[in-house]
Amino acid sequence: MVALRHNQKQDGLVCTMTDGVKMMTGSGWTRAWDSYLYYLNMQYGGKPVTGGKGVTWVIDNKITPHMLRHSYATLLFDAGVDVKSAQKYLGHSCLEVTLEIYTHLSKFKEEQSVKALDSHLRDQGMEKASKARAV
Repeated sequence: MVALRHNQKQDGLVCTMTDGVKMMTGSGWTRAWDSYLYYLNMQYGGKPVTGGKGVTWVIDNKITPHMLRHSYATLLFDAGVDVKSAQKYLGHSCLEVTLEIYTHLSKFKEEQSVKALDSHLRDQGMEKASKARAV
């Protein structure tokens, strides 16, 4: 976020105008996002189209900010970040939004959960069998 002058209040907005206070307009946001995608493509080997306007895209230009946000939320979940912290990082006003929208299970996390449950049940079964033999 842009560094704020002492007479400006910070209201937590991520996509602000250069003053750091006012929300970007829709067209301002679109220009900023297109500029960012262009920058990424130039950084990762994209080339400006000769004799015209545009770029040879290396990174899909159909990526949306929502896709990045959803990927971020999924990474938080896969990394084991607690839901309350994820709510704060994602800027959700209530926990239910975070739980309903962003906590879908990834295949990796699902497999981990199944293995953990199997291990727990196996350990419980062995413990009970051990106690039964001791009696």
